[in-house]
Amino acid sequence: SDDTRGNARPVQLDPRTLLSASSNAQWVEPDVVVFVREGVLMAQRVDVEAVRPPAEPFPIAAPVGYFFNSSLGMFSASVTGSVAYHAGRTIGAQLMRADRNGKEVGTISSPSDWDQTSARLKRDDSVLLAARRRAGLGTHDIWRMDLVRATEQQLTSNRGSEVSPLYIDDRTIVFAGD
Repeated sequence: SDDTRGNARPVQLDPRTLLSASSNAQWVEPDVVVFVREGVLMAQRVDVEAVRPPAEPFPIAAPVGYFFNSSLGMFSASVTGSVAYHAGRTIGAQLMRADRNGKEVGTISSPSDWDQTSARLKRDDSVLLAARRRAGLGTHDIWRMDLVRATEQQLTSNRGSEVSPLYIDDRTIVFAGD
């Protein structure tokens, strides 16, 4: 709204806590928040209108990699419910897919040294972007995994590192790079 001088008034917000989580969190339609608690990927239904969780959180997968110093869990969830996660930093690690109940339903990629913080699902769950460590250099490149066709494609190949890819739309991604 405007005051008498034509200046916009600041909107007063009334923030309320829906649930407490010590990790990154992602929203899954229609009413679920996914987060990591003590190395376990958890899901929590929430009632946004009542500002309270209607049920206890439930585990989806374990173990899930977690960086204590930054509170970053190594997972990505699409709004439609698909979840990709990394069980921890190991060379030759395998990215896995899990259904809404936490049951592993398949592998996503060939085993490699994945950057656990970089996996991002496309909104329609058809593609996963992630950064893979390049052997010998120790830098990362962005890879695209087509989950429908079960193919992998290297998108970047610079000598420096490219990490943290994000979809802007169906044809555009952004990422951090040296």
